[in-house]
Amino acid sequence: DAPAGHDDVEASCHITLQLYGRCCAEARQVEELSAQRASLLLRLRSAAETALQRPGVKAGGKKAEPPSQYELFVLERPALLEEHLAALGEARGSLKLWRYEEIFWKWMASVLAAAEAAP
Repeated sequence: DAPAGHDDVEASCHITLQLYGRCCAEARQVEELSAQRASLLLRLRSAAETALQRPGVKAGGKKAEPPSQYELFVLERPALLEEHLAALGEARGSLKLWRYEEIFWKWMASVLAAAEAAP
């Protein structure tokens, strides 16, 4: 006969080995998916570079460049892209307001100059 705790230890070892096997399988799958992701990003970058090498391809009057690592990163994460676009929109709005404020102060300076010049 086996000691009383022997069956519990054997069952625990069996469960641990099963979990370890699952963990290894998941790790292999993560590695495969990571390699596939890297391959797709490389293909995307290559396709962009090929498209940009065609004559006449320009972006905003400048020579177009392939997507940056940041651009590829946010393309994979639509929620992050939306968040960054919203932040850029807010910053753009702030810059517009600052520009309007600059115009206001130039106008105010001209009003003061006219008032000082008047008899």
